[in-house]
Amino acid sequence: MEQQHQAHLARLGQLLEVIHATKDMRARSTLFKFYRNCSDCYKELDREMVNCRRTRRVTPKYTELEARYKESITVFEQWTVMAKLMF
Repeated sequence: MEQQHQAHLARLGQLLEVIHATKDMRARSTLFKFYRNCSDCYKELDREMVNCRRTRRVTPKYTELEARYKESITVFEQWTVMAKLMF
């Protein structure tokens, strides 16, 4: 459970590296908006992880938030492709 949560944080760092590697400012601005959404989802996930540690099991809310986080990552990746094609 802890390792998977750390992997989510590492993935968030990789997304930030993608933004820094993007040259066009318009594309960076757009991607940063999607990054903020991913970051906000991770923050909620992290708060729920505290509850999971306290109860020593994965809560249904954590599972729901994790699915939402993964969906926001997917959207970010799709927009990365769109930004590369558009700019």
